[in-house]
Amino acid sequence: MNVKSFIAVIAAVVGFFVAKYAIETRISKKRSKVEIPEEYKDNEALKEMVGAVEENQEAIKNAKTIDDALRVTEETISKTLPLKVDGNTTLVRVKAGPGKLFTYEYTVTGIGAMTGEELKRNLRPHLERQYNGPNMRSFKQGGVVAVYKYAKADGTFLCELEIKP
Repeated sequence: MNVKSFIAVIAAVVGFFVAKYAIETRISKKRSKVEIPEEYKDNEALKEMVGAVEENQEAIKNAKTIDDALRVTEETISKTLPLKVDGNTTLVRVKAGPGKLFTYEYTVTGIGAMTGEELKRNLRPHLERQYNGPNMRSFKQGGVVAVYKYAKADGTFLCELEIKP
């Protein structure tokens, strides 16, 4: 798998749009539907996770704070993990907090000799564009910092990225 393909897969950011939905629901207090990106419409595991979040929408929107909404989201998503994003990427854990942090932990395979620094350097611009785009407005408004951790399947740490408002 080349770097460009890997970035495209990871940057689809399963966690971004699910957690974004949770925060947006909390801020707007309205019921809405999560839109799965077209390239992931056939991912049954992702559909299951999105369904779980939608089913738990009342608890999320009734949370007293954004921190509480993030915790409810963590609990909901955790029940559906691990989530095979694609043939090389698995979301293995999400964690809310401390405070307004939301962490996504991934394992990756098939990246060859790519180092953590190379991965980080290639992912950061795309993740920042995603975060600063219109779909992440609720994260920014809520002051949520997204943290992405990547490790090889054997547990070897590759890199960590923080995307801030």
